[in-house]
Amino acid sequence: MMNCSIRTGNIDVSMKCNSEQIPLNEILSLMKNSTSNSSILICFGTRPEVIKLASVIEELTAREISFRTLFTGQHDELFSDVADLIPQPDMNLGIMKAEQTAADVFGRVVSEAAIILRREQPSLVIVQGDTSTAAAVALTAFYEEIPVGHVEAGLRTYDIQAPWPEEANRQLISRVSHFHWAPTETAAENLRKEGVSNVLVTGNTIVDICSRHDLPVSYGMKVLVTLHRRENFGNRMETLFRQLDELATKHRDLEFIFPMHPNPEVQRHKDLLKNVNVVQPL
Repeated sequence: MMNCSIRTGNIDVSMKCNSEQIPLNEILSLMKNSTSNSSILICFGTRPEVIKLASVIEELTAREISFRTLFTGQHDELFSDVADLIPQPDMNLGIMKAEQTAADVFGRVVSEAAIILRREQPSLVIVQGDTSTAAAVALTAFYEEIPVGHVEAGLRTYDIQAPWPEEANRQLISRVSHFHWAPTETAAENLRKEGVSNVLVTGNTIVDICSRHDLPVSYGMKVLVTLHRRENFGNRMETLFRQLDELATKHRDLEFIFPMHPNPEVQRHKDLLKNVNVVQPL
């Protein structure tokens, strides 16, 4: 056993651990012993993935660890919002087409990613979160016998219908990943209970991004609300909106701020919110 200290997500984590549990050491060992081009492949397809992988990309750059980046284009129209956080992706699959289903997206990512992985032969594939991009790339890497590292591992509801398809995606990723970088001890414990090894608590990498910005936030009696998950659509959404307005009416000392998602299923209940400050989506 030895002491190890990892800093990420603006959190220092010190713990007793076996040497094989230190991700960086094992990553470097994989690269040294690999017959491939000894480069890590970091894969992402959505805006949240870019935000949460930006600090990982910066750290690998600072440590002079060779890597390349693959953008699937799952949120192609939103990438420009965060493009300044990372260098231009080395590869772009451009998989989005009009009126695609979730299955269409998953299938296209698997098909296109397989071509890239066979060509690039990376020593390690890194994915983040629970998107269709992350799950499809992780599964493809598994079939190509390439180790997978999962950033933000271990989040669970244990109901694969909620959130859908994210809960199924993240459970799938955990089954095929070699490294599991959990944002919290709770997430890590979820993985340990599932019999997963190579788990390390790193903190949430989004804290790195938030901490570098002097956000013009005035702290006070405010409540920030987000509510757009598809499993809440329909009658449940209407009920939640009514309950939210009741809370805002009851607690007049609090300002309820609701950046409302543009989805029509959310917007059509807007008039139910009489005492909530509805603002444009972020």
